[in-house]
Amino acid sequence: MTGGNDLEKKRTAKERILATASELFYREGIRAVGIDRIIEESDVAKASFYRSFSTKDDLIVAYLQERGRLGRERVKEAELLHPDSVKEQLYMLLRQLVERMRQTGFRGCAYMNAVVEFPDED
Repeated sequence: MTGGNDLEKKRTAKERILATASELFYREGIRAVGIDRIIEESDVAKASFYRSFSTKDDLIVAYLQERGRLGRERVKEAELLHPDSVKEQLYMLLRQLVERMRQTGFRGCAYMNAVVEFPDED
């Protein structure tokens, strides 16, 4: 039983780290946010961070993968709600985008922001 609880705690810590990093990376920029701040704000031990993500680069990849997953979910939702109309799917996605753009703190595409911060392909 204890092993299952340990796995649950690690998963929860990983989720907290990713959620905190995602918010900070998007709001302030990837380079502007350090690991120590993410650890502090996600309320995890440093060891928990490094068990979850070996490096900041690993965390950045997870952040971008999560953003991609959310985008794919929006597309899937549009497909499910309007299976017979690509036009309505597109309109729905555009309405959602406009809604997000109107929210305080909207900073555009997380991928484009990352490319601007890390222009060197290496």
